Amino acid sequence: MAFLRKIPDIILAKIYTFNSPFVRVASVLSLNSERIDALGLDMIGIKLIDGKIQIPSGSVYPDISFGAVAKENVNGKELVDKKSPKISKQIYLGDRPIYGDWSNGSFDLWQTRKVYRRKLIQAKGFSLVFTAGDFDERKKSWIITASIEPVLDRKEKNFDESLIFALSLLHEIVGKVDVFPSDVTPDQMIDFQIVSWKIFPPGQRNFKIEVEKRIALKPKTEQGIILDRAATIINLKPLEYILGSGLASNYYGALFADDLVVFENLDYGNATYLLYENWRDLSKLSRTELLNGRENYDRLIHDKNWAKSLKEVVTHELRMRKRR
Repeated sequence: MAFLRKIPDIILAKIYTFNSPFVRVASVLSLNSERIDALGLDMIGIKLIDGKIQIPSGSVYPDISFGAVAKENVNGKELVDKKSPKISKQIYLGDRPIYGDWSNGSFDLWQTRKVYRRKLIQAKGFSLVFTAGDFDERKKSWIITASIEPVLDRKEKNFDESLIFALSLLHEIVGKVDVFPSDVTPDQMIDFQIVSWKIFPPGQRNFKIEVEKRIALKPKTEQGIILDRAATIINLKPLEYILGSGLASNYYGALFADDLVVFENLDYGNATYLLYENWRDLSKLSRTELLNGRENYDRLIHDKNWAKSLKEVVTHELRMRKRR
């Protein structure tokens, strides 16, 4: 993963609510064997043995093979300053024979060249601490927390730089990031993930900006596709928008009637779901639970006809409600 260019607005907004100046970069994960393999977490000692989650004890340094951020975290980085004038530098070219004959002896060959200045960025040396929670029977996965150590101090001069690096590192390792006050325990982090929904009329705030905040860590190509889908939903003129928090923070919805809600996932590959009766309860189910159940819903794949299909279904459902 590439480094973040700036701190996501949603992270900044959360930090501003903290009473403590100390910030913990962490995330709550739901892991099964497939997810562990996909993230490569076995490289830092996370694995399932006889159905039980195994995590490393104490703090661990992420392996440099995770990516560019993990590599810089351990080795630091050398920057080439191409904006400043070049400087003269003696370059050693090796040992050379006198008059081309080694029997005459040898000499060290040096050459003066113009080179750019280089600056060494010291390794951050952040480590990770994992804590195992309970097994989620509904999702058939283990809940664990992953925290960056040490905690960050907002009063420090380089806080923003350190925060961006810590967020980039954690996202590269586990694919998710969040921030918490430093005194929050792992159990409290997990409690914060309880599914809840915030509902507001379209005029109260710019819904598209809210979506942009939540996808700031994703590749630019994915962001464009996700925002195009959001624009399609906005153009259908819903009565209210819905934003998830906790475990539902990767979802948003559009309410067209009390029994008609369109739910969109902010992950690039997922489908759109239209929920009808009891949408609050159904929205808490995992995709597998929804697909395997008998609930009343429609599922639209993100193919080339997605926008047209969504408009047709929503228009049809609203027309049917007017006839009641």
